[in-house]
Amino acid sequence: MTALAQYIEETLKKEEGIRPLGVEGLRDGRWALLDYGDLVVHVFQSAVREFYNFDRLWGAAPEVPVPEG
Repeated sequence: MTALAQYIEETLKKEEGIRPLGVEGLRDGRWALLDYGDLVVHVFQSAVREFYNFDRLWGAAPEVPVPEG
């Protein structure tokens, strides 16, 4: 989880030249929040995702496909 959040942060910095306004949760290694202002990235372990149940809160929001690769 931490590696994935760090990869997102490093890739956006390198390829888009943007840095997060804030980063939370990386120390614990169970969840992370990367705040880019107009975009907020949440990365969770499965158990944490189930506990917070964000899918229920954001169920009506449109899905944005993430390209693989």
